[in-house]
Amino acid sequence: HHTHNAHSGNNKEWYYGLYWYSSKGGFSVVPVVGVDVEVKATAVGAEVEVTHQYVNSSTQSIDATFIFPVPFLASLTAFRIFIDGHHVVALMKERKDLT
Repeated sequence: HHTHNAHSGNNKEWYYGLYWYSSKGGFSVVPVVGVDVEVKATAVGAEVEVTHQYVNSSTQSIDATFIFPVPFLASLTAFRIFIDGHHVVALMKERKDLT
């Protein structure tokens, strides 16, 4: 089951998903249109690849932020973004560094 929860008021409680700052004020969720998960068992755990597909339904380009929680004992080994077939370099930040 895959859900997206928007920014929660003034308490800065973020969930996961793709967000963009609306000119009307506040953050808006970019709709997800597909999710694919591949899991490969290893000797010490698992390698998990998650692919999310989003669609910008507006007529303008947006500056978006992707939030994805990583479990406590897990590590993020790669992060790739493709927009209209073009690879885009992403900046990763820890949750504590989000403003």
